[in-house]
Amino acid sequence: PDGGLARPNILMFGDWGWEGARTMRQRRALSEWIAGLRATRGRVAVVELGAGEAVPTVRRTSEAAARDLGGVLVRINPRDDEVLFDLQGAAV
Repeated sequence: PDGGLARPNILMFGDWGWEGARTMRQRRALSEWIAGLRATRGRVAVVELGAGEAVPTVRRTSEAAARDLGGVLVRINPRDDEVLFDLQGAAV
């Protein structure tokens, strides 16, 4: 709107111009959703698409969610498809 350069809403390395308010709202919403699943003992399948090992943030988040909620992890990645031995899951 101001004629400035548009940027994606992702945090890059050394990104001193990052505005994290949206991300904090999304984290809060995710935490509330997970708390609701715990309260209702909902069944969970975490489907992870294309998250590699170079920057493992998404992989670790998926693994933690599946582990913490007693769910299943479905990892879809042609190169980095391993699922940790302590998780119930499948990889393709």
